Order: sequence, then C-alpha cells, then structure tokens
Amino acid sequence: MNEVADFADLASINFVAIIMTSWHLDNLIAYLRINQLFEGILIVSKLPSVDYRLYENQVNIYKKHFKHIFFCENHTASYNYRNLCKSLFRKSNKSFRIIRPHPTPSLRVISLFISPKRKLTYVETDEGRFSWMASSQALNLAWGKKSWLHKRIRLLQIAIIQLFSSILIDEKEKETFLLKTKDKLLPNQPICCALKEIYSERVEPVENAKTVLIFKDNLIVSEENTKQIFDVLLKSLINNNLKIIIKKHPGDINSDFDDYIKANYQHVEIIRNIQSGEEMVAMYKPEMIVGGSSTVIFSSALIFHVKTLSYMLLYKGLEKIDCEDKEIERFYENFKEIIHFPASLNDLEYAINHLYKL
Repeated sequence: MNEVADFADLASINFVAIIMTSWHLDNLIAYLRINQLFEGILIVSKLPSVDYRLYENQVNIYKKHFKHIFFCENHTASYNYRNLCKSLFRKSNKSFRIIRPHPTPSLRVISLFISPKRKLTYVETDEGRFSWMASSQALNLAWGKKSWLHKRIRLLQIAIIQLFSSILIDEKEKETFLLKTKDKLLPNQPICCALKEIYSERVEPVENAKTVLIFKDNLIVSEENTKQIFDVLLKSLINNNLKIIIKKHPGDINSDFDDYIKANYQHVEIIRNIQSGEEMVAMYKPEMIVGGSSTVIFSSALIFHVKTLSYMLLYKGLEKIDCEDKEIERFYENFKEIIHFPASLNDLEYAINHLYKL
C-alpha cells in the first residue's frame, strides 16, 4: 500500500476506499453515486478467507468511478513515515474521505493518505454480518478462538487508533445498509434504492417458472441438522410445484450435502458460484426467499420486497460451529417485522403450506 501513496497524485483525489467482498463493492458504489463522488482511489484487499469473492472483472465494471484501482494481495502494510510527513505539507482545497466497511479507522491508511490541511471524513460502509450485531458480540465472534490476552491487546490497539483518529479526523459518517437507533435497526433507504438500481443495471433477468431461492448457511450447525431442516423445507416446497434453487456459500465445498439432495430431490438445482445473493434475486425474481442467517435474507427483503423466511430460530439449542443463541435472538429481534421466523420444524412446514402458499 505504500506504493499506492507513491504512485497516486493524492492532492487531486477526494477519497480512498478499501473493500474485500462483492457486498462491500456494491455498497461502496451506492454511496459514491448518492454523493456523486468519482475522483478517488480504490484498494481491493484480498484476505485468504475471502479472496474468491471478488475478482478484477467484477471491479472493473465500475472503473469509471475511480482514478486508480489497486489489487493488494496482502491486507496489511508497513507504515511509511516519509509519505506521512510529505502528506502533512500537501495543499489542497478538496475535502478527503476514507471509506471502508469497518467502524474503526486504520492507522495504516491514515498514515498513507492523511493531509491535515484538508477536511478529513471517515466513512463506514456496510460490512455485512457484523454491521447489525452488537459491537461486543461481533468482536467476540471475530476473536472467539483467540486467547484472553490477545483480545485485551486488540482492544487496546483499537482504543489507541480511535484516540489518534479523533485528533486527525474531522467527521465520521455511518453509511451502512442498516442504521442503528436506540430501539432497533432501520434500513438506510437511499442505500436500498441505490442498490436496487445497481442490481437492475448489472443483472439480466431470467425468464423462468415460479422460483424459490434457498440460501444455505455454511458452518453454522452440523450437516445432519441441516439435512433435517432441508427435508422438511423441500418436501413442503415441492408440493407447491415450484422451481427450487439452492445457493451454497462460495466457501462451502463439502459435497456430502449436494450428494444427499441430488439423491432425494432430483428436480432441485444446487448452485455454488461467486455471484452475490442479491444478484441472484435480481436475476430470478423469486416468489420467495428462504435461508438462515445470510445477509441476503434481510437485504433482499428490504431492497426487492420479496417474501422472506428464515429458519434461524431452528438453530437454537443445537450445537453450533460459528454462531451463538444470543446472535440468533438478536437477528430475530431486528428483523422479525420483515421476515417470517418458524420456531420449529412443524412451524416451518405450516409456513410453507399455508402462510406462504404460492
């Protein structure tokens, strides 16, 4: 990332944005369009766990929004105090935004791009799962396997960064997909509208029969529990004479579930690709969306106003790999007004056959 600062004419740009996933990209483009920002730098950071989710051809669709685009193989970067000192004397009348899907500013980014003679704004865009969770819960899940000492050190680092950034940053903007109020989360309507327009432009609708899209969670509960839920779900949906498509998470490479579905439900289609869930909703225009805790469950309900059902409450009491009952309760409390939540397998069957009879 030091090369970014060396190469770019920072005095002529008005923002730098950092993203890692397609959801980050879509929310960034929505924000840039709303604010009519086009003279900036985009840094695409590739973490080992998510590098399959965003490729150059996906980013280059929107290259007109940026002066420079950099694909960085490593999300970390050493400090370059020479560039920081140079930036202290860089004059420009333009305000400057740092845009990234994280509530905590990055000292690395600030050290590369800050210019105290310019008004500096830090903009938090949507992260996805962690954006709607309580901060303490998000941190606990992110560092769940780390030691107590590691967590304490990371919290201290965050506190130092926040103190440092409070001196250098003039304003902070929260432009997440959902906005937190005292009592609940509310949709960011301008972002929702901009996202709908983005997907409509980018995706060609498929002429198809009545379709139900099912988004399978990855690494939440065991495959046996997942199969049990899908047995009830699919048997109920098949009775409605619908085209059924199961979208697997791109990181879900376990073929056991695929083999089970193909052996028992011959007319169910399974898709595993890098295409975002929201793109698939725009493409198939489904009668209903079903899933567990995926972001697409609530995002599509708010963007496209599609009937949506989540079986996340069925996870309560089960042994979970990457989820807690508190997270399930929070998900339910935040989205119960826009999503139907069956509380048992019997409720799931009833919901498909009666409440959501298609």
